Amino acid sequence: MRVLTCVLFLVLGGCGVPLDKPGSRPFGYFDSDESRWTQRNLSVCWEDDSRADNDLEQFQNVVRDVVTSQYQRVGFVFSGWTLCSAVASADIRIWVDPKTWPKVQAFGQHIRNIPRGLHLTFDFLDAGNGWARVCQEPENVTNCIRNYALHEFGHSLGLKHEADRQDAACEQKTHSPGLTIGNYDPLSIMNYCHNEVEIRGNREPVLSYNDVATLLHVYHSGATDETFAAIAWSPGTLAYGTSWHWLSQGAADHTALGHCEQHGERPGDCQVMAWARNACAAFAVGKNKGYGWAWNVEREAARATALSYCQQHDSDCQVLAAVCSLDESQSRTEAPVFRSSRW
Repeated sequence: MRVLTCVLFLVLGGCGVPLDKPGSRPFGYFDSDESRWTQRNLSVCWEDDSRADNDLEQFQNVVRDVVTSQYQRVGFVFSGWTLCSAVASADIRIWVDPKTWPKVQAFGQHIRNIPRGLHLTFDFLDAGNGWARVCQEPENVTNCIRNYALHEFGHSLGLKHEADRQDAACEQKTHSPGLTIGNYDPLSIMNYCHNEVEIRGNREPVLSYNDVATLLHVYHSGATDETFAAIAWSPGTLAYGTSWHWLSQGAADHTALGHCEQHGERPGDCQVMAWARNACAAFAVGKNKGYGWAWNVEREAARATALSYCQQHDSDCQVLAAVCSLDESQSRTEAPVFRSSRW
């Protein structure tokens, strides 16, 4: 059988053009590749000890309606909404208490069947700051419940706080790491500063354009029956990012760029330098920023070829990353996602 190999080599500033950086991308902040759900129909239940000073059933219906209507925009169906004691298990278990504060115990699929995995309140009796106390006013309660429900269910799908991005304009940070996708979204349901504006204005919340676009991106919009991997590199910072096991080239490219830009701390400086479809990709760089890349059905062959082409134009080359489109995160043994090589 013939082994397919593709190579590209050049010294920056010399002849040749690197692979094009993809065009427009969604803007968002996601927990990690491993947080993605593998199904789009998620079961929900209410913990039996859920309680509220206000009408529990009335506000449970408010939560169900806003979550169902908004997240169906990205293909998710939340079903069940019964008592947890009536089912053997559930993907998302909600606990309600007058003095709890909305939060999740884990992000994305890691929340699956955790007791009290998602906390909500319908009373806001333990509001810790000025704008949250607005929710105690009777005329604001319903929209506050909607806002926090959309926000916490966003976490349950893997979305993180926009304020925790390095390029965020909002100062209300929780310092939680995540995968940067595109630029900062000031209108995200995951943005505390925007939540405050919406709550103070008693406006009915919705997912932003980029909330929808980010989830469509993460959950394989434009998916194929093939798998893709990509490697992005920043010539300015020497940081790089990788992605693997994505079902479209665009998703693989954007994810590698997000990893690279987060670690390189210079948004817009990263480029997709290598990619592979149903194969392995490798990327090598030299001290003078010459580089070579290759793809091959075998990882080691891709590494060797990328290194060889880099060495034709530079000295002391090293392979920064070698990833295969069919890699599984659990068995990955090399090239950490967040890493920089500096000389």
